[in-house]
Amino acid sequence: MRKLKPGTYDEWRKAWEPQDWPEYARKAYILRNLENADEVIAFGFYDTDLARKRENPRLREQQRARFERWRHTSSPRAPTASTK
Repeated sequence: MRKLKPGTYDEWRKAWEPQDWPEYARKAYILRNLENADEVIAFGFYDTDLARKRENPRLREQQRARFERWRHTSSPRAPTASTK
């Protein structure tokens, strides 16, 4: 779960989506909390071994750039999967 700063969903959504989807990407979803639309969960399904793909320096740089684009839209106290 990621808590967005109020009013930044559209900006976050645009930044979250990769500029070029990998050929092995199958589906991606964004879920919003009905009681607090600034709480989101985003996930995707891939037809590949993601652990292996993450070893690719090009993919790591693309991911780093994506995270940097939307980092400022998140609340500083927002829990993420890596902080729980």
